[in-house]
Amino acid sequence: MEDAEDREVQVVEQKKDKQKTFGQTYFVVFACRIIFVAPPVSNNFCLFNLGLREINSAKSAAEKGDFSKAIGSANNAKTFFV
Repeated sequence: MEDAEDREVQVVEQKKDKQKTFGQTYFVVFACRIIFVAPPVSNNFCLFNLGLREINSAKSAAEKGDFSKAIGSANNAKTFFV
């Protein structure tokens, strides 16, 4: 058996699998896109639907002859379409 002082130190490098690191990087980028893109898209979708609801309300009020309510609904609809 050799003395502890005479032994050479062997450095063992572990090579990462390139496929694994690419997959992890792709997942992180994809997750960040979802996190940052989904809220504005869903918010715009909801605002668009609310605007359409106000336009339909203004249309039905105008058909009934209640023009003051129709004008109010039309002004509310303008706020949803930016």
